[in-house]
Amino acid sequence: MLRAGVTPNGEWVRVGEDSPTGTEVEALTHFAQSLNAEIQWTVGSEESLVRGLEDGQLDVVAGGLSDKTPWTNKAGVTRPYAEATLADGSSLKLVMLVPLGENAFVSALETFLTDETSRAGTAP
Repeated sequence: MLRAGVTPNGEWVRVGEDSPTGTEVEALTHFAQSLNAEIQWTVGSEESLVRGLEDGQLDVVAGGLSDKTPWTNKAGVTRPYAEATLADGSSLKLVMLVPLGENAFVSALETFLTDETSRAGTAP
């Protein structure tokens, strides 16, 4: 089971009545499939999701998070796996959050995201 927390943020994560959608939701769905794991979604604010990482209730958090995230003292941060250009012309380096100390997991996730981004030619 991959326990994924998501927070709504533009094209990366959209939340509706059914399951979340968006580019990062698709990437995490494919990552779970690569592990032969089912995925369990939790939708919330960044703060509540980071608490879920700290408490061991979540494995990963996504939501168009940038490498400038303020959560670095409470969560592990993947290396940037894609760069997106915002409407104002500025760029954003995308990362995901994982529990602190989960080195093998973050390595597998980073490798997957890098490969996924390379295949797609854009952010997942």
